[in-house]
Amino acid sequence: MAVCGDGVVTPPETCDDGNTATGDGCDDSCQREASSSCGDGTLDLPEEDCDDGNTATGDGCDDMCRVEVGASCGDGTTDFATGEECDDGNTLPGDGCSPSCQLETVGAFCGDDTMDPGELCDDGNLTNGDGCNPTCNLEGRVTTWVGSVGMAGSTDGTGGAARIGSGVLAVDDQYVWFGENGNCGTSTRGRLRRIDIATAEVTTVTAFDACNSAGIATDGNGLVWVAGVDVGTGDPAIFEIDTTVATPTWRVVAGNNPCASAGCYRDDSGGSAATFGGIRGLTWWGGL
Repeated sequence: MAVCGDGVVTPPETCDDGNTATGDGCDDSCQREASSSCGDGTLDLPEEDCDDGNTATGDGCDDMCRVEVGASCGDGTTDFATGEECDDGNTLPGDGCSPSCQLETVGAFCGDDTMDPGELCDDGNLTNGDGCNPTCNLEGRVTTWVGSVGMAGSTDGTGGAARIGSGVLAVDDQYVWFGENGNCGTSTRGRLRRIDIATAEVTTVTAFDACNSAGIATDGNGLVWVAGVDVGTGDPAIFEIDTTVATPTWRVVAGNNPCASAGCYRDDSGGSAATFGGIRGLTWWGGL
């Protein structure tokens, strides 16, 4: 027989705190009382079994912040048909699956209003145009993306670990292409390097015979053209690098014809028979 106030929960009691006082979470009939903070989205144990941020019924957590009979949230099975996004077997907040079985962010992240390592700002949102962009970098401010100021070189790596020299840039949807200068005075060949926009990883694709690069263009599908001075002849030329193959290849597609007389750097012709007096840049528009 159930005796309310004896400290033993016996049906139909839903609680028994050893007394018959009210206002302490268990009333004088040994039925659980609603928490004063029920519906605030914070689980207050032991008074609350759940708190989904409202006092509506029929959503798995009733108006007294008790898990409703028949509700599946917290049973360890994700019921997508009833609107669950997750179900981790409990109705605790802060563990990645909310008390109403919706996904929630755990740990440090951009937009949590806390400036974490690697963030230059965090204003509590992912909105552009408010001074702090959706990747938590300051808007209107130039920051170092790859390489390190005052430390030139040709070392592959990611972000500040990479080293780059001087050269020219072209951009497509996935990569920044970098035609890195060699040294015409020492007959050092140039390099085509590639920077992954998503990861800031710098990779050397291939070396080719331009000792000085003046322009670069890409078709966005793996073909890259670099204009520069041929390391062997000293004449301006346009080089095509095919990066779509396992081992990238390059060839001269225009220029590099040695001059036999003054003024010959203006000769139009096909391929390497053409001559250039100097190339200042390249662009891609359905072809060079």
